[in-house]
Amino acid sequence: PHEIFSLEDLDLSWNQINQIKSDSFSESTELAVLNLNHNKMGKIFRENFDGLLNLGTLLISDNELDTINSDAFSSCPNLQTLALSGNKLHNLGSNTFRGIKSTLRELNLARNLLGSIPKRQLLNFEHLTILDLSENQIKFVKNGDLEGISPGLMELRLSGCGLYSVGDSGFYGAASLKTLDLS
Repeated sequence: PHEIFSLEDLDLSWNQINQIKSDSFSESTELAVLNLNHNKMGKIFRENFDGLLNLGTLLISDNELDTINSDAFSSCPNLQTLALSGNKLHNLGSNTFRGIKSTLRELNLARNLLGSIPKRQLLNFEHLTILDLSENQIKFVKNGDLEGISPGLMELRLSGCGLYSVGDSGFYGAASLKTLDLS
């Protein structure tokens, strides 16, 4: 079945997938879009995505993710869109996004359990333009929370978080913002 290796778009959403075996996609080098939304996955490891060298969009929303291991996406060097919304993420490891900081443009972490802006994990993205942190448990935007995230961050969504306060320089470092949703 070498024919399947030429797939560019694979939709595995709305199944009961609870894990991806290592090297499941090792021969799928042409895959550009992988949709794993609405499954039962709880953990992600680097080996899950080995071989996805041309993957540009990875959708893992509405699963049961509570753990994303370090370097989980580093085998996807061309990833531009990553959707992790609607999971059970309380925090992110410091190396969660290592390997994709030079390519990622859109990151969706909405509808998780994050209690603060994960500044350390979001530092030094080169081309990130859209960051969605809506409907998390983020109550404060502290001074410097956005500093160093991405020089081109144009859209930040914090809607539905129930913000209590924003520091005097809470948005310092977000000079490129065009859209800010705090509703």
